[in-house]
Amino acid sequence: MYLITCGASWVNGDYSWVEEVSEDQKLPKTPFLTPDHTDSTAYRMILKNLFSCDTYTNLSYGGSPNQVQIDLLKELLQKYRDRNDIVVLFGLLPFEHENQLEEILSLDIKQLFLLNTICHQPIPNALFGSKDLLSIMSKDNTQITLKDWEHCENYYRKIYKAFKLGLVNLYNHHMTKKANVMTAHLIFNEIKSRFI
Repeated sequence: MYLITCGASWVNGDYSWVEEVSEDQKLPKTPFLTPDHTDSTAYRMILKNLFSCDTYTNLSYGGSPNQVQIDLLKELLQKYRDRNDIVVLFGLLPFEHENQLEEILSLDIKQLFLLNTICHQPIPNALFGSKDLLSIMSKDNTQITLKDWEHCENYYRKIYKAFKLGLVNLYNHHMTKKANVMTAHLIFNEIKSRFI
């Protein structure tokens, strides 16, 4: 199996090594402990091992918009168009334009798994029925304003609820080690039960 992961910092696993932190605790500006960004605590790395992938490529990086990830994925798929064992996990931020979902779905990928990371947006056949990771972690299904999510009161409330459960840190809103383990198993079980 050739696993490809796409997305921004939540998929990349930035700060996945961080245990629970207090409200006033500052974190070092070290998103990864390994120089090649393959910390075993990142849920993408846990998934790679759970699926026993023989090949793996991570395209995600902190701050990456969906469109950049789509373009990187298209380029990579051109290189490996003869492989028939490609599995793509794409963690989405809010769509940047109205045709973005169609662009993703038009890619010729048999095993494409889409999930929302920080807000709900309807996606056919998405993991968790389109429910986003932040809502799952915070146990709060309140809608987040898609256009201005970084300044939305509901976003901050969900982050705080997830923080109280030890799943994100308040300093930079990244998932903790505990949340990465939980997310990896949620995704693994969802994919395994529905598709493999």
